[in-house]
Amino acid sequence: PKTIVTETVYHFLRGSIYGVAYGMVTPFYEVGSKGFLLEAKTGVFKPAPFFGSLSSIPSHAIFIGSVLGVQRFFCKSMEYARG
Repeated sequence: PKTIVTETVYHFLRGSIYGVAYGMVTPFYEVGSKGFLLEAKTGVFKPAPFFGSLSSIPSHAIFIGSVLGVQRFFCKSMEYARG
């Protein structure tokens, strides 16, 4: 059980780093930002420049980190249950 928790935390943190990296280069603006509202108003998609949507970093980090953490938790739990 101790390894389940440590593996889950490790993969959550690793996924958060992936999320930070993706958040820095994502072509999409964060919902509610000026770029997003301009896109919604004009209906024309214009990709965000690299490092142009820094407000999206935390949401991407939390989402991707959570996905990796939950996936590892269930995999390790099933491994432990099988014996």
